[in-house]
Parts: sequence; structure tokens; C-alpha cells
Amino acid sequence: MQHQYADRCKVRYHNSYTGVGAEYFSLVTDYSSRKILQQISVGGSDKYLVEEVDRDADGNSHTYKVVNVKTSDAYTVSDSCTRCTCSFNTGMLLPCRHIFAARQSTGLSAYDTSLVADRWLLTTHATSVDARGCGSPQLTSLVISSRSCSGARTMSQREKYNS
Repeated sequence: MQHQYADRCKVRYHNSYTGVGAEYFSLVTDYSSRKILQQISVGGSDKYLVEEVDRDADGNSHTYKVVNVKTSDAYTVSDSCTRCTCSFNTGMLLPCRHIFAARQSTGLSAYDTSLVADRWLLTTHATSVDARGCGSPQLTSLVISSRSCSGARTMSQREKYNS
């Protein structure tokens, strides 16, 4: 189903890219994959300091504080490294540079399907496109008929209201 949608709607896969996050090309739309790779590229480990915050009695961390080394801007990333307080993550529902920095420092993979909201998934788009019939060979036809207008006058506002 994903490949049919990709063929019909011209989603471009970047087969030549094999770096971190390349797996996202087969999961999400072209637009969102470009946004994700942009976040990965600007979120290098040398640009952010990741600190564990809010440890419980067992020593498990509940959140991470990700601090920009240059600007000292700080963001909070969830313990599972899937959610961040920055506007990119909360607005776009895509993984941000702070999540990738926290995941890198904790040894987690940059690729995780739970980082991406359903609205960006190719399977979601294929289903919604197929439901509307966009690009589908099974398009329904619409027949529009009109009354003959020869000799008919335009109705007044009152006539339109009363009819």
C-alpha cells in the first residue's frame, strides 16, 4: 500500500542517503523526512549538553535537560526520549534536535517509530488518499444537471428567502 501511494503521488525516496535517520524515508512523508534529517544534522553532540534530572529512589531518570552550549537555552526531554518541550516537537509532532541529542547520549537509536505522529506516516496518507479517491482508478463520477434557464428571470432576495 505504501509503495502504491508513493508511485501515484510522487513521494521521493532518497536511496543514496545511508546516514543516521535514513530509515525514516520508508516510514514518513518526504516533507517530514526532510524536517527530521534537518533536526538530526543540527543536533550534534558537540552543540548540546544532556543532563539527567529528577532521579527516583531506584536511580532511574525521569527527564533529561538538554542545554544548547552556545545560547544556554534549555529544554526538557521525557525519560523515554520521545517528547520535548521545544516548539518544534510540540507543534510539528516530529522528533527535534533535543530528542536526538538525548537519544545519542543515552545510547538509543535515532530511529524510532513512536517519535513520529500518525499524521506524518505514509500509511496514514495512503489510507486517507485512497478514501478520497485521489489518484485511484476507481473514481466515482459526478453528474451535474441544471434547469433550462432560457427565459427565466433572476429571483429577488425575498423570493430566494421564501422558496
